[in-house]
Amino acid sequence: MNTCTQLIENIEGLLDTSAALDEETMGNLATEYIDACNELNEELKLCAKELHSGNPSEAIRLCEALNVLNNYQLLNMENRAEWVASVEMIMDIPVPDLLSRLAEELFFCRDEQLAQSSLLNKHRLMAWRKDPLKDRLKVLRELYLLNPNNEGWLEDLKQWETVRCKEILTHEIDKVSTEDDLNQLLDELSPEKLHITIPPVLSKKINLLLMNFSQKRVEAQKVQLDFDMRTTLDNIQNALNNNDLNVAATLFQQFNQLYSQMIGISGGVDDDLTIYSQNLHSLYNQKTESVKNIKHFNNALNKFNELLQTINPSKEQLIMSYSELKRIASDTKQSIPAHVTSKYQKIIKQLKQNETTSKIISFLIGSVVLIAIAAIFVALKYILK
Repeated sequence: MNTCTQLIENIEGLLDTSAALDEETMGNLATEYIDACNELNEELKLCAKELHSGNPSEAIRLCEALNVLNNYQLLNMENRAEWVASVEMIMDIPVPDLLSRLAEELFFCRDEQLAQSSLLNKHRLMAWRKDPLKDRLKVLRELYLLNPNNEGWLEDLKQWETVRCKEILTHEIDKVSTEDDLNQLLDELSPEKLHITIPPVLSKKINLLLMNFSQKRVEAQKVQLDFDMRTTLDNIQNALNNNDLNVAATLFQQFNQLYSQMIGISGGVDDDLTIYSQNLHSLYNQKTESVKNIKHFNNALNKFNELLQTINPSKEQLIMSYSELKRIASDTKQSIPAHVTSKYQKIIKQLKQNETTSKIISFLIGSVVLIAIAAIFVALKYILK
């Protein structure tokens, strides 16, 4: 059993007991613990010296040979603070601090070494299997990132990247058929990953591919926009057929947005689409104007009907209002309902009859008055004789 392991088990057993601490036992354990801490700190310094000298592999080899990191975890036990306080209070013996910062550096270095060792094994296996250069480059880049001061890795990277660019130029660039293929290629050749400059010939071919796919993307957008515009116009036609002018107005707004997008992409719109939209605009304007006319005529008709309902309307007012209604009907291409005209004519006829009767009555009253005056005059003349 590891000496440190036995020591820590004895200390924890002593701390866990409910009985009073035995000073002799505690003193022996404290002496062993202090000696172990001092020895560990010296070993940490020795390993850290190799690490700081640029020899991480040697630092980790020493750690493993001396069991440094395992002993550090044991001596840095969970209840260390309680143990140290008890020793210093009861035994009056100072306990040295552990060099935790150096231990953390060595732990980090060990983890990196383990990762690098795993990558190295993977790197060798891929080389033995003759895996594609593209995949082997990924592992080599990871190795270099773990140890960026390794000039050997950097040289290998540059050489492999040069070979990979030639491989792409010779066997892959002309087979790129989709944007996904191109994006994967661009990701592999991104400046963040490459340590060389892309050869001009390869760069030119990539730029041509970008232009071609850009044009294809524009053409696809034009086809989609053309379809959306035609569909929208068909929907406008249906709305106008159903006299749903509000829906038609909303659809015209959508169409105008699509039209602007098409102009921005292609600089123009097919003639048949333009003619189709213009015809629908004309029909929309006609129907809108018709609705306005009907509304205007109905307002005038309602006012005239109200006048017909009044008591004792004047003949002149009725004639003027009816003339105005006929003018509005003519302007808006509407017809005055027959029953309205009939009622108007009856009222006018009645008013004319009333006027005639009034005139006859007035004439009779005048005649009677004149006869009475004449009779009085004759009577007076007779009396005066």
